[in-house]
Amino acid sequence: MARLTLPRQKLRSQSVKNASLLPFISMITLGLCSQTTLVAQGVQIEKAPDAATAGESPQKPKAPPPPTAAEALYDYLQKYHIEVAKDSAGSRFVWTDRALIEIADGPPPEPLGTLLSAAPGNDGQFAAWVHDTYETQIKEWHPAKKNPHPPKAGTDEIVGDAGGAHCFVNPVYISYVLDRYPEASVFVKGPTDPVLFTVNGQIRAVVAPWTQLPDGTPLL
Repeated sequence: MARLTLPRQKLRSQSVKNASLLPFISMITLGLCSQTTLVAQGVQIEKAPDAATAGESPQKPKAPPPPTAAEALYDYLQKYHIEVAKDSAGSRFVWTDRALIEIADGPPPEPLGTLLSAAPGNDGQFAAWVHDTYETQIKEWHPAKKNPHPPKAGTDEIVGDAGGAHCFVNPVYISYVLDRYPEASVFVKGPTDPVLFTVNGQIRAVVAPWTQLPDGTPLL
């Protein structure tokens, strides 16, 4: 799997495999226990007749809703034991898993927010590197768009508006970025360069290109 070339100094990160969501789970458990206590102390509510006794046909249980883009990304990070790191620059929240960099106004949606809350910061050094590497060099990239019919199965493809430049990317990351920033402008440089996503001229995400699939199948 492709990775972004990050700063030479060691980036302080947090393993998704070892990240704990226990505080989040504990809050839910505590809430459920509190509700149980309140019911025990209150007035017992008579159980409504079920569908069979009411003469109605029993309903099939509803299928669980599909995962959100943030949940799908979290599952991907967990599956491949990918580490995450965070930093800040003023009011901006910067985080990465070495294939994606997001520059946001605050923490990402759950469960990524809880995951990153346990990750160590990087004293502004990583955020400064992102600024110097991408935000000041954006003129080297060219306007692009997502190809609705990528030629390689299991991928997304970003193609330049003027033709020529293109690269393949991981659909999990593209789904997450476009869910977060549906109006983002897309910029491409080449098949082995990251893709940039901007909103009102400000970079919001950097996504590494895919040169091969997770099973090793080459894309170039």
